[in-house]
Amino acid sequence: MSSSDNKTIAILETTILYLHQYIIPLFILLGDIGNFLVLFIFWKRSWRRNVCVFYLTINLLINTFYINFVMLADFLTAFEIQPNNYSQIYCKIHSINIFFWMIYNSHILMRVNIQEIHFNELLCYYDLSSFYLRFATYSTLIINCCLSLTMIILCLFACKNVQQYRSLTRQQIRRMTKKDFQLLRCLFAEDIVYIIFSIGMAIYKVYEATTIHRTRTWKKQVIIDFFEHLNEFLHHIPYCLSFYVYIFISKAFRNEFKRVFYRLHGKDVNTIRDEEIKAENIVRS
Repeated sequence: MSSSDNKTIAILETTILYLHQYIIPLFILLGDIGNFLVLFIFWKRSWRRNVCVFYLTINLLINTFYINFVMLADFLTAFEIQPNNYSQIYCKIHSINIFFWMIYNSHILMRVNIQEIHFNELLCYYDLSSFYLRFATYSTLIINCCLSLTMIILCLFACKNVQQYRSLTRQQIRRMTKKDFQLLRCLFAEDIVYIIFSIGMAIYKVYEATTIHRTRTWKKQVIIDFFEHLNEFLHHIPYCLSFYVYIFISKAFRNEFKRVFYRLHGKDVNTIRDEEIKAENIVRS
């Protein structure tokens, strides 16, 4: 292998290592702080009355669980710290990271264990039988493709609903406030963010499933591994961005956050309260 190939491979491996050692912990910190602030605001009575807040709160709890188990495990792996390889409990929790998938992934409780890959080298991994590996590969492919397709369809329906809103009468929308529509836009924006950062993983899974039996050179395998880890990194990002989506899109949320910030610093909140009252006014056609 030429020196240029070695240099390219070294750059790819170093890039992934730095992403895990320096960027992922930053996203973990920003994601946890942001999710805590959103949950704190959503817990207020004026926000709990909104039906969207219940679903957004469930989403935030799932995101927080993902950040502190999946992303944290990836960060520790960069420093060769793998608690899931030494603890059966953490191994099971790391394999089943979203409550919604617990029923589908029940087979993991039996087929994922701490495997001895080499002498004194342990790894939390699937059963090494060829049948089960094919099952895991193709089922993951189907899930990723279905999720991406579903998110795209839902976003298209959301666009259609926004267009239909313009044709509604004042009586039909009298119960909808600016805060309601801002939260709906936040939900739509989160769908878009998820699609953008997760579509690469779906594409990679399609490629992996269609080339699983092909022989690969060492250089090609390194490049494939780079794109796998890069897509995994990108897939983490949407779970950390909820707070920043709300701050950017929802004026009502920004005003509420300013009120909390001003109170913590003992400043006057009357101006922010006036702006919030305006945001609560019924939307006029």
